[in-house]
Amino acid sequence: MKILRLQLSSSNSYLLEGNKDYLIDCESKGDLPRLRSWFSKHNEERGDIAWVILTHGHSDHAGTAAALQQEYGLKVALH
Repeated sequence: MKILRLQLSSSNSYLLEGNKDYLIDCESKGDLPRLRSWFSKHNEERGDIAWVILTHGHSDHAGTAAALQQEYGLKVALH
């Protein structure tokens, strides 16, 4: 498994690449354009990421969850 870190405005997101890909945390709403760019850079397309796993529900870790769910069809799990 490969782990990629993206440092965004207030914290980090991690992409775990393997047989299935997982995104850990998805940052604030203002970070959505950077996440899209990051996905494109790493060839992540709709259906590639199995789950977004949120470490907690604060907006700096979960702010783009709804948008990513709609755009990419991602499933979201909250710890």
